[in-house]
Amino acid sequence: MYDAIIIGSGPSGVAAAYTLKGKNILLLDVGNLPDRDINLCANFYDTKKNAESYFRGLIGDNFESLNNIDREYLMPKVKAPYQRYVVADANRFGTIRSETFNGFISYAQGGLANVWGAQLYRFNDEDLKMFPINASDLAPYYDKLTGLIGICGHDDDLTPFYGLAKNLLPPLELSSLGTDLLQKYSRRREFFREKGIYIGKPRLGVLSTDYLGRKKCDYSNLEFFKPQIPYIYTPSVTLNELIAKNLLDYKPKYLALRYKEMDNKIIVEARNIDTSQTDSFDAKKLILAAGTLGTAKIVLNSNEDFQTKLPMMENLPSYIPFLNFFKIGSSQEKRSFYTQLNLFYKGEMFDGLVMGTFYTLSGILHSDILFDMPFSVRSSIIASKYVIPAIMVLNLWYPAHIKEDNYVSLERSGDLHISYRDRVTGNVEKHLIKAFRRIGYFSLPSLCKYPLPGNSFHYAGTLPMKAKPSSRYETDPYGRLSGTSRIYVVDGSCFPFLPAKNLSFTIMANSMRIATHIESALDKGF
Repeated sequence: MYDAIIIGSGPSGVAAAYTLKGKNILLLDVGNLPDRDINLCANFYDTKKNAESYFRGLIGDNFESLNNIDREYLMPKVKAPYQRYVVADANRFGTIRSETFNGFISYAQGGLANVWGAQLYRFNDEDLKMFPINASDLAPYYDKLTGLIGICGHDDDLTPFYGLAKNLLPPLELSSLGTDLLQKYSRRREFFREKGIYIGKPRLGVLSTDYLGRKKCDYSNLEFFKPQIPYIYTPSVTLNELIAKNLLDYKPKYLALRYKEMDNKIIVEARNIDTSQTDSFDAKKLILAAGTLGTAKIVLNSNEDFQTKLPMMENLPSYIPFLNFFKIGSSQEKRSFYTQLNLFYKGEMFDGLVMGTFYTLSGILHSDILFDMPFSVRSSIIASKYVIPAIMVLNLWYPAHIKEDNYVSLERSGDLHISYRDRVTGNVEKHLIKAFRRIGYFSLPSLCKYPLPGNSFHYAGTLPMKAKPSSRYETDPYGRLSGTSRIYVVDGSCFPFLPAKNLSFTIMANSMRIATHIESALDKGF
């Protein structure tokens, strides 16, 4: 019998495994991996000169990278040929049925974090006001993760939103556009503060210097196409270290189906996806870390519940393209990292904090924006060469509360049904567009994009954490599922509120906090 079984190898599962590495731990995972025969090793622009690697790695044998021209929108990192493994097998293991939500469950080793932006931010007490825990409960785990991951950033105008800046690596280099925007903001800081706008550098799980045996960022612009780049931290980095040191029993190719709690143990049933055989595994504790949707599916299936509508939250995204006319015709920067600056908005246009990230377009295909340009196709092709070096895109995220209209349920077929009714109003976008005109960055409300809910990948809230759980689908402050004694939830499922900040750092810190509690219980024989 194992001390604990962890289901899922995403951020929360690996954080729990790392914390419990002295125990007898089993991690069950489908664990899809990227193609190991990847010929993407030069700079993005050098790669395009090689006809073979350009087509297979950047376009795809089935034209995967051109998906958004005539098919349903996919996030740029997901649609790239070598990144498709992250959302592979979705239909094989049960799909998501919805007309209002374009969501994903990942069966990859490392989960959706394989295509994350690696932005890692602490939640403060304001962010946690609806949680039964506070920032001091998470602080030691944030600190531990900072050392484990290697996070770059520094102390600037965004520190009040980010939290402590200690033990950070130096920030990444900015592009010429990023440098220009930050300088203009700094000169007009008081104007922007009056508008409720704050700008600074991001904190990223991206190495700006060599760190713990991993090489620093090479600014190759391949982040949208090449999986598991060593200088970008993903959970697989730590998972593979644990496996190499025999600190856990890792069983890939297993799809967890359901659990059953007995008086003295938990039994987990999982299907071997190669043989289709269902095997059982026993443990003293079960840790659910399959991602918000994956964990919801396992819990509902274990209860044979095809009626309940679990609550769900997502950080709704929007996109604003900004054009700097003085940069039109500039040479495209070949040495760059796509994430440049972050923005926080706190003002009367929205009840709550809104976060945004400025991205450059140096590492994407021109076809990704070609049909968003207000010209004919022929004119857009010509113009793109001159306009793309002058564009930055601001990606905004909005906070989310639990609401009755936003829910997920399980169908008898094994599919998930999701209804998500919240939408972005566009008021903040209009406010920002007007403010940035003052420093020479122009856009129009008609150019803003509002993807269908589901495209942010920031999902949470299906099994919310409460000080005193009142439902069998709620968890206590230590992640224990109500009505059980051995089942713990450590992923975004247990968030009772979703701030606008990227949530992965807090998911990992909270998972470590819960795993520490589980370790203590195991030591006491509970």
